[in-house]
Amino acid sequence: MAMAVGVPMFIENLLAILVLLNCKTMTVQIRTLLLNLSVADCLTGLVLAIPDFAYQLTFHCRIKKYMGATITFASILTVSLLNLDRCLALFFGIRYYVKVTDVKVKISCALLWILAFLNSYFMYLDLSLSSGIYCLKVYSSPSNFATKFAKINCLIFVFFNVLLLGYLLYKIPRKATNTVLAKMAIITGTALVCYTPGLFLHAFFPIEDDYYRKLIGYTGVLAFSNSILNPILYVWRFKEAQYVVTKVVCFWNNAFLEKRREDWKQRTATFQINIVNGDHIEINSAL
Repeated sequence: MAMAVGVPMFIENLLAILVLLNCKTMTVQIRTLLLNLSVADCLTGLVLAIPDFAYQLTFHCRIKKYMGATITFASILTVSLLNLDRCLALFFGIRYYVKVTDVKVKISCALLWILAFLNSYFMYLDLSLSSGIYCLKVYSSPSNFATKFAKINCLIFVFFNVLLLGYLLYKIPRKATNTVLAKMAIITGTALVCYTPGLFLHAFFPIEDDYYRKLIGYTGVLAFSNSILNPILYVWRFKEAQYVVTKVVCFWNNAFLEKRREDWKQRTATFQINIVNGDHIEINSAL
């Protein structure tokens, strides 16, 4: 079952990566963060697609749990950065592009992978071993201060996203509240719904208990399903991404592609100016 889900997940997110690499007009900060999220989701599919015995034969250790935990936490952190980026865009207004540079975003993406790796290491830390690497089944993993802190740390970032969502809804003008509320509830809410149950059970309930083990397994499927939804919520909603996909899928129809190309030129040639509040002005292209 893991392979059946992992292969299409890998292909879907690999396509998203290729599309994002060919998006030229998308805001570079958003593009970098979406690429990072797509890479994490692509790796999720790859990890699921590879059978468990392959990890044991190669590494002589059940290392798959470390990979899964690292990628999951990296996805949570990337979603957090996307929400934080929207908050900073509202807070700084037209100064956003000066304050939030592409270099800073890339450094943040690199740091989040390091943090995700460290968090997964401490999540299964075995103090009885010099390396601290626990190679047995996840259901009998050690329980100590480090493992509990690592699990709760994931929930901290879930709560952080709730605060960011509240800030966004507070700062957005009242006229746009209903529209933005629906949009943010779908985008940010989906990640929270997918990740929170599994993280909560994993952090506070006995994983060795058969009943909770099954519940954690079900919620784990829910968490990994977020990697299937992310390209739809974060990538395909952009007009430029849709345009690039059209070029890839309909490469054989030159007449249709020419019409789409002219429509895209017309769309990207127009801009609109939105007044966010009395101090901030937001300039958006037609995409």
